[in-house]
Amino acid sequence: EAARRIANAAGVQRVGSRIQEAFNRAWRSGSRSKKFVYRDGFLWADESFNLVVRDRSEVPAQFKRLDYIAPEEIKAAIEQSVGESFGLIQDEVATSACRLLGFARVSEDMRIAVEKLRDVMINEGRLALQGETVIRGAESS
Repeated sequence: EAARRIANAAGVQRVGSRIQEAFNRAWRSGSRSKKFVYRDGFLWADESFNLVVRDRSEVPAQFKRLDYIAPEEIKAAIEQSVGESFGLIQDEVATSACRLLGFARVSEDMRIAVEKLRDVMINEGRLALQGETVIRGAESS
């Protein structure tokens, strides 16, 4: 996706194998020289992973996919949803977080992916359970 975006910005409509390979060499080189960070398939400006939950409601449908969003940003959306609501019922977390990210509909696959991250955050202490309600945890920043 990053290669496609960069190519489009340069006026190139199609990312072929040569452009993709050039992009792969570039991200490896940039990562080695600390110009940015490559982590789990996503590119970051720096190690701080400064997260801003971005609303993608205006993004064309073919590019609006949850797997195009870094898990760190999804976790930030979960945390923001829970914090702004002063707690959410477990089953409402995925819908609320996905709405913050700009998704009008939440598919079952999206729900499962967000709920897995919610559970990781509970195990990390960033979120906590009070009965059936998810609240911010002691480790939440």
